[in-house]
Amino acid sequence: MKIGRLRGYIGSVVVLLAIVALALWQWKALARFAIAATAASIAHVRLSLDPVTLTLDRAVFENVRVTSVSGEPIARIDRIALTYDLRDLLPGGTRLFGLKSVEANSLHVTIVRHADGSYNVPSLRPPANNGGKQIPLVLRASVLDGSIDISNESPNAAADKRHLYVENLQVDATISSAARSFYTVALKYGERPGDLYPVRGRGDINAPAGYIDQRWTAPALPIAAAVDFVVNSPSLRLDRGMLRNVDARYFALTDPSGTLSPHLTGSATLAGGRLAIAGLAQPVEDLRGPVDVYDDGLLTPGLLASVAGSSAQVSGGVYDLRNPHLRIAVRGTGDLASLRFAFKAARELPMHGLLRFGLLVEGVATQPLTWIDLRAPALTYAAVALERMSGLVALDGQRADVIDLSARYRDSDLGASGRVELQKKRDAIEMLLGAHTSTVALPYLDTVLPEMRIDGIALATADDPKAIALRGILSGAGPGEALDALFNVDSRGYGSIGPLHVSRNQGSLYARIALDRPHGLAIGLARVRNLSLPAAKATLNATLFGGQANAAIGVNGVARVESAWGTASAQARVVSKAARSKAGSSGVWGRRRASARALRDRRIRRASLGPSSSPAVAIGVSKSTVTPVSPSPAARCALAMPPLRWARSSSERREPCAIS
Repeated sequence: MKIGRLRGYIGSVVVLLAIVALALWQWKALARFAIAATAASIAHVRLSLDPVTLTLDRAVFENVRVTSVSGEPIARIDRIALTYDLRDLLPGGTRLFGLKSVEANSLHVTIVRHADGSYNVPSLRPPANNGGKQIPLVLRASVLDGSIDISNESPNAAADKRHLYVENLQVDATISSAARSFYTVALKYGERPGDLYPVRGRGDINAPAGYIDQRWTAPALPIAAAVDFVVNSPSLRLDRGMLRNVDARYFALTDPSGTLSPHLTGSATLAGGRLAIAGLAQPVEDLRGPVDVYDDGLLTPGLLASVAGSSAQVSGGVYDLRNPHLRIAVRGTGDLASLRFAFKAARELPMHGLLRFGLLVEGVATQPLTWIDLRAPALTYAAVALERMSGLVALDGQRADVIDLSARYRDSDLGASGRVELQKKRDAIEMLLGAHTSTVALPYLDTVLPEMRIDGIALATADDPKAIALRGILSGAGPGEALDALFNVDSRGYGSIGPLHVSRNQGSLYARIALDRPHGLAIGLARVRNLSLPAAKATLNATLFGGQANAAIGVNGVARVESAWGTASAQARVVSKAARSKAGSSGVWGRRRASARALRDRRIRRASLGPSSSPAVAIGVSKSTVTPVSPSPAARCALAMPPLRWARSSSERREPCAIS
């Protein structure tokens, strides 16, 4: 039994000696394995290094490669030298990990933001503080000839602003987490490898004494790529910009509880900036003015700028950098003849006039909302003069919501509201249109209708802005009269206008038109019963029927007009095809109404076919009879005239009656 136990002890000693011998033989490999396992456990990265030089107080690692778990490169270091004290690894040690110094030569770090927003660098969390006494980190650290490449693969970044470069990085630091720390940093930064700008930083960190004082300065610094990297917004992009006289400070003092409260502040002057904003077809150019940095954002009290050749002012900035939010306002004034080029939907429109505009971009940077406010006291669209134009539109990158768009034309109030999808899709456009006007404000209607207020409401819908469906109603009312109408035309051009109904005292008008635009067809009819014509002081009865087939138009109808001068009736037929027209009529002319001045000045002129491009017209009258009403000398003269016809020559021309 004793012999068996002895054999067991001897076997255990042999195994232990074998393990120790193996460790002594492959101790460098075991050290590499331990370092790699620690890196994978704590930093979630893969680490490779070869060769390794280890002594009791010094370690040198060469050709160090750090990659992500998926194999993406993170860092490459040609040489790392460490000094340490192994006694500090034992309980009661005074240095964390026993480290005394770290020196990295030719350090190169790569940071990549992928298109989906992820990074090649893992997210590190500091170790939890269990409340026990912490071993301080006390060491001397230096970096020689370091560099950092930052790549931005976000689809929101401009093609020439996808890289940020840090070269010639030199760091010298004396670190003590339990006492005072110092550091100095020098580097060159830029957006292109051959165009780098010097940056210097220094720091004094003394937690036991209750203060932190760090300062970074640069004579000039390109800012566009860095801002786009932080903001990463599809609605706002800084394409260009240079900061001058950059001066940033990071400082802290203890509060009454003894806790350090750090703050960041910085200032610079922006020059040559160019800002692209969703909703604008042209960028905001020549941004210049002060820029301020604070704990959690970047703001400006007011930058001067230019939009489509018009002056503007920009204020606001970026805040909540952990989840960046925007609030940027652009205000300006200019002539629409130039400003229309800043808006895609308006650049082809013939407009001019003084316009005051404002833009507000606000919300989460990845999906902000853009508000556009437009105001013009007077503007001209083609030959139409509009007054008191105002509009408010909201854009979110996917659609535009027209909150309100209004203007005044002559004595008419016009308005619109609705939404427009920025991508082609079903019901991409839904706009509600409104008009409040009167017959006095509308050409020609004032000769047919007395003064009447007219209201119209229409709904415009479309899958494609080039093919809009329109349906709505018209209504109007005046003393003893009313107007009602419907219209409904789909996006293909099928539909109808009408029925249109006008009633006045004992008279009425009914009209309707059917449309078939794909085949170039239209058919319409109108019927008038005892409708008074205020401008002519007459009463109209008529029935008209007509149609259009491509370029051919035909109208047939009968009409009777009764006035103080008598009764005139006619039956007419008009056929027009391209540049050639034919017309025929027969009728009865009664007493004609005219003033003495008009009768003196009027001449019956010979008809002419005109130039070759003018349509040929032929008119014939088959009969003419007159029913006089209260004849006067002027009326008798007029009624004595033969049937009306065009004179073929100057010898057939008649002079009108002379009325004194």
